[in-house]
Amino acid sequence: MTRVTTADGGTTTFVLKSQGTTWQTISTTGGCSSCGARDRVYTHDREGRVLREQSADGTITTSTYGTDGRLVSKTEHLKTVGCDPATDSNRCRLSPAALATAQLESTVATITTKYERNDPAWPDKVTALVRPSLRASKSRREACTYHPVSGVVTSASVCGWAPTGQACSERATITTVYEAAGEGLAPAFDPGGTFQTAWLALPQPALLVRSVNGPARTPRTSRSLSTIRSTHRCRRCSEDI
Repeated sequence: MTRVTTADGGTTTFVLKSQGTTWQTISTTGGCSSCGARDRVYTHDREGRVLREQSADGTITTSTYGTDGRLVSKTEHLKTVGCDPATDSNRCRLSPAALATAQLESTVATITTKYERNDPAWPDKVTALVRPSLRASKSRREACTYHPVSGVVTSASVCGWAPTGQACSERATITTVYEAAGEGLAPAFDPGGTFQTAWLALPQPALLVRSVNGPARTPRTSRSLSTIRSTHRCRRCSEDI
């Protein structure tokens, strides 16, 4: 057991369990009035990956993994059968042992996210997140591609459904980088005004962002500091989950 006291006065207690050659956190309790409750209960598989997590509000998240050990899907905001954490005085809190075998059911807030990893150059990186759309029987898809050398996000798109649309509406952002060869490393634009023109002949650092071209509300920008079209970071795809 480990107890941590923070500067705001909150105390959090971590209970750990030996599993193979490592220790896994099976529950956390504590918090403070200003920092909020930090209670958590966990169950793990034999590899130490989290299978189930019950948060302070009593809701439960489940995770599934592929044969390669990477996260395949995550379902959030589940609850135990026959107990509503919104009305139960104890938030339907479970022990780690009880959480492992508890029967679960969906709530109105339950959502499942599926993770795809289809880039052979970067097998650990998420290339798409798929969630249910607000439109029945449809899906919302966030996709990313990565630069083959640097691994930075080179395109990000979101494809979702309008209530009455007949096709998925897609918004994408494309970013370019200064490549080390092929297109040269000259600055992407002339800044105008008075400046040292010799600067235009200076080579630019390879693999840094050259330009960003996105939807109307994402201004198009150019930078002089390498060209493959790339994007501002895909918020979730860029996470190595």
